[in-house]
Amino acid sequence: NLEVWLDSPLDVAGFQFEVSGITITGASGGSASDAGFTVSFSTTTVIGFSLTGTTIPASDGVLLNLTFDGVTGDGICLSAAVISDISANGITTEYGACLDPADYFNGGCSDMSACNYMENIDFDDGSCTYAEENYDCEGNCIAEIDDCDVCAGDNSSCTGCTDENACNYDSSASVDDGS
Repeated sequence: NLEVWLDSPLDVAGFQFEVSGITITGASGGSASDAGFTVSFSTTTVIGFSLTGTTIPASDGVLLNLTFDGVTGDGICLSAAVISDISANGITTEYGACLDPADYFNGGCSDMSACNYMENIDFDDGSCTYAEENYDCEGNCIAEIDDCDVCAGDNSSCTGCTDENACNYDSSASVDDGS
């Protein structure tokens, strides 16, 4: 849950703003709800207004609460805000600093197939690590080990002529290739 605050010296008749860094799944509550505003949202944009002409009184408080499904960026930022008074005049807008998700939410790896999967996190912070192909997360081979002692190998790394009397003898070979 993320609170969006409004500090306005004027009554507000409508608002619209974009949010980056999260995927919005809901917008409700706050002074917008108290004023009976209709609030709509997409994954990145929130818009609110009154169908009956009511306004949000001049105040400093929670405009609304956003619910979201995952953090999508390094910062959660508001932008492209349009706030209007009862006469549809724009109200000058200033934005607070972007929020660093790590300061407010519990991040970690949300991919259950990753070696460092974490339950009960607020967002995936991109820290997932995965096992190397043919190995588990502890570094153990999970494939067949070949005659050369190579995980998922094809015996090619240790084949050659093992006949010490042959001209093409290969002292590093442990599997004779018949040459």
